[in-house]
Amino acid sequence: MSRFRDLQATLDKFEQMMRNLPDNTSSLPEFINYLRGFLRVRDPKFSLPSAEIMTIIKKEKPTIFHLLKIQATNNPSLLLLTELEIDYDKAVERLEALRSKLR
Repeated sequence: MSRFRDLQATLDKFEQMMRNLPDNTSSLPEFINYLRGFLRVRDPKFSLPSAEIMTIIKKEKPTIFHLLKIQATNNPSLLLLTELEIDYDKAVERLEALRSKLR
């Protein structure tokens, strides 16, 4: 899979997870695994939408976000991610714009 497709596949997976997984403890392992893979994605044209992803999780899955913050005390990468935040509407707009460019 090309790196370009990796970013697109990662965003597709995020959308699927946000739509299908409940906002409770049972979903936490899947979100942690997703974020680990997310951090490995590289694209020469686009920067990783970390702040956008984390802002959307915080707003739409507050329980998951809270549990991620707890887990972050032992994980520097996760700690960095959970500190990122932008305006929610701007995050949704930017993520959709990136998805459009990747199509």
